[in-house]
Amino acid sequence: MSYGGITIEHMFDSDTLKSSRGSAPGIADDRSAAATSEFASLSDDELEAELTETSANIAASQARQLALTAEVDRRGSWAQQGCTSAAHWLGWRCGLSPGAARDHVSLARKLGELPH
Repeated sequence: MSYGGITIEHMFDSDTLKSSRGSAPGIADDRSAAATSEFASLSDDELEAELTETSANIAASQARQLALTAEVDRRGSWAQQGCTSAAHWLGWRCGLSPGAARDHVSLARKLGELPH
């Protein structure tokens, strides 16, 4: 990657990462081995079914989160708690970055425009 005439070959110093995290990205350590062993007994079909079910649950939870965000925004209840906007409240109460909170509120406001 080039930026302002400077070529960047590595985004992170792997030696620094090794000392701060125990290993460089992509290199298995004890934590990833423990996570892998939880799924080692699953067949490929079972593993894929578990992954797709989990993904569907996440998508459903995100849709509910947006619907709830739209209602908080509509009611203006965020102002009663001293926040300057629904995005400000969402960032504070749900731990989102300011940009992510603004994106969530913007998307939540557009939910009513989508076909059911």
